[in-house]
Amino acid sequence: MASMRIASLVPSGTAIVLALGLRDSLVAVTDGCGLQGPPVVVRSAIDSAGLAAAEIDRRVSAAAAAGSSPYVVDEDLLRALRPDVVLTQDTCPVCALPGDAARLAAAPGAEVVSLSPRGLEGVLAAIGDVARAAGVQGRGRDLAEGLRERQAALARRVAGLPAVPVACLEWLDPPFNAGHWMPELVRAAGGCDPLAEPGAMSRRMSWAEVFAAGGDGVRTAVCLPCSLGLERAAAEADAPDWPDGWVVWATDGGRLFSGGAPALWEGMEVLAAMLHPEACGGPPPLSLARRVR
Repeated sequence: MASMRIASLVPSGTAIVLALGLRDSLVAVTDGCGLQGPPVVVRSAIDSAGLAAAEIDRRVSAAAAAGSSPYVVDEDLLRALRPDVVLTQDTCPVCALPGDAARLAAAPGAEVVSLSPRGLEGVLAAIGDVARAAGVQGRGRDLAEGLRERQAALARRVAGLPAVPVACLEWLDPPFNAGHWMPELVRAAGGCDPLAEPGAMSRRMSWAEVFAAGGDGVRTAVCLPCSLGLERAAAEADAPDWPDGWVVWATDGGRLFSGGAPALWEGMEVLAAMLHPEACGGPPPLSLARRVR
């Protein structure tokens, strides 16, 4: 196990490797993994720190229209690191380096594992895929079973409570609804999101479309912009002209919701604490979520 060399070109892959107890096997990561030590071989081509959300969206959209990726991979360094396993994804070309680019950059002989879930069972399967490739199948089964038990415990807490209508937004300028596993997470947390379709990708919307969800009883919005962090998410969530009576939460989407990683189950619990604080011991901690309205 100690000799296994893993290059993770997707933050959710890094999170799975860490959850499996394989930190010492990581020989390469991305600048979005937030991990000190292993060399960074994938970096974002867009420095979002000083950009407005609308400008970030414009640049990402322009890159997509031009057929280019918003990520840059150091192919020479990646190959020099001689990974046995390269983790990539084919779920979203915006959230992480696309799988095709990773396959082209992979070292000769490396096993390329694509982690591309669309729902929670897919995330559990991805955990199994990483565990198999790393030769720790037992750890993978234990981790997946623990997450299933965590979800079952939450289901018992919210059982019998009315589903709270909620609009989850992955970006705010312009607004995007929440796709992939998010509708499933909302249901597991005791809610329902009329703007979302399970397994579908998120899509660009208008604010009029978001606010029209009020006709379906929606009076709660959860803003979880990908990669912006909690402080900026709170500022972005407070900016729209929300209708009277709406409750608006901001949370760290990058940490809890944007990747197919074990943290999704923590995100599920955070959502439940927003929607059903009476069943969850109160609202979520301020370090994870903040009510802005």
